[in-house]
Amino acid sequence: MSRRATRGPGWDNSTLIIPNSVLAKQTYRNLHGADHAYAPWYTVTLPVDINPRLAKALLLDLALKCKSALKSPLPSVRLADSTTVPYRYSMRVHYRDYASVFPGREEFFRSMHYALRETGIQNAPFIQEMRVQRTKKTEIKAPYGDTCCRAWVSRKSLTRKKRNTDQPELFFDPSILLAESATSSSVDVVKSDLIETSVVDDKGKSRPVETLSSGDYFGLASMIVNFPSF
Repeated sequence: MSRRATRGPGWDNSTLIIPNSVLAKQTYRNLHGADHAYAPWYTVTLPVDINPRLAKALLLDLALKCKSALKSPLPSVRLADSTTVPYRYSMRVHYRDYASVFPGREEFFRSMHYALRETGIQNAPFIQEMRVQRTKKTEIKAPYGDTCCRAWVSRKSLTRKKRNTDQPELFFDPSILLAESATSSSVDVVKSDLIETSVVDDKGKSRPVETLSSGDYFGLASMIVNFPSF
């Protein structure tokens, strides 16, 4: 430990450097030391048809046979949950120190495998209920019509012979219905979706003016004065 940081060895032979300002604000668990016996909890699932007393005696016996486990304090076995299928048991085994946990855990589960196999007991998996319902097949169709168009415009011609003709047209995004300074010989009514109107300012940038939605129209002046409007 120096004035600025604390250094310690890591499990992979690396060096851990912790600033003392961080060290003073944190809570740490000291797992190292000759007098620090470590006692992890193990979870074991067994079938419900196994008597809990027999299951606890079997698990306690195999824990006592593990050479790396301490005999004092004695291992303990508890029926943790009998409301689930299978039953869940919790075991607490003491080891000499934290470093002894890793080889001890491997020895414990290996011994449990052989002990359960000799007695004809298997680790029971969790049982889940599944319900399957047949549904109708959904046909996927390519988008068409006003599903993918930007605006569906009803366009009326202004010629004398076809003044009352209603001719719907589809314009797909990002189609330009009418460019700025271009002339129009019809009045256009928006049937669905949105149309954005904009003008180009003195700096050459496009500036939005108005957004037309269903029922809005443009080009009405050409119908009144009877010549194409801008």
